[in-house]
Amino acid sequence: WHTRSLVEDNEFSIQQTNKGSTIVPVYDAVFYDEQPVTWRTSFRQRFRWLAGGIQCMKYELPNSLRALRRRPLAVLDGIMYMFSLVFLGLSVLGGSLWLAALVVETLANPSEALRPDWIWLIGLMAAGLLFIWLFALLTVLVEHKPLRRYWKGIVLYPVFLVPMGYMALVALFHPRTEWKPIVHNRAYTMADMPEQKKRRTKPLDSAGGNVL
Repeated sequence: WHTRSLVEDNEFSIQQTNKGSTIVPVYDAVFYDEQPVTWRTSFRQRFRWLAGGIQCMKYELPNSLRALRRRPLAVLDGIMYMFSLVFLGLSVLGGSLWLAALVVETLANPSEALRPDWIWLIGLMAAGLLFIWLFALLTVLVEHKPLRRYWKGIVLYPVFLVPMGYMALVALFHPRTEWKPIVHNRAYTMADMPEQKKRRTKPLDSAGGNVL
């Protein structure tokens, strides 16, 4: 691996796509992952993802643009990933400025509190919320996970995703790139894994891994 960003897996995938390699999902791959158990750790991890993704633009976007003519669809996927982080941060900035301007104007002219701009803003926020819920629902369905088990995650997914917009905004202008390890608190070992699999009808987690 010859990666330099904080998201070495994404950077490696983009590198290989730019070089002409084909990345395919292994649907029966099983991996075990310990999730953050505190808000602080979760925020730190997600900020690392966003700052690392923006680093990928610096290191790999020129290569992706050069490779775009040879493999337009495959390379475009990586380009869209990199630009989506910038779009996310700028969208939050624009929305926050719009909201601040409406608040100031409403305080200055209380008689125009129900101005059309408020209706537009509330409508866009509601549409964004519905999109987030739909995205989470489709993810669960595509992965063939039971809705009864994951419905809380679907409902609370905006709580996970919306703060990432503000993190993306901070990462755009102040991308702290130092590595901070995540403390692991659980005591599972590889010897525990077979027993875990016996207690479930399906693996703990199954996802398509990026392999060459």
